Amino acid sequence: MDSTILGSTDIGKVYDVIVIGTGSAGLPAGMYAARYKLDTLVIGGIPGGALAQSHQVENYP
Repeated sequence: MDSTILGSTDIGKVYDVIVIGTGSAGLPAGMYAARYKLDTLVIGGIPGGALAQSHQVENYP
């Protein structure tokens, strides 16, 4: 499995899975796809998404 963090990727490369978003759903989706040996690309901004920037989280179990 080849991974690139905060870098560029080959434009001509074909991926099995492309995940858009690095929030609470995007990061686990990318991790599980990679665990199944799928060639995975995760595109997003700040890891954790809006949750990482929130000062208060409501309705959290």
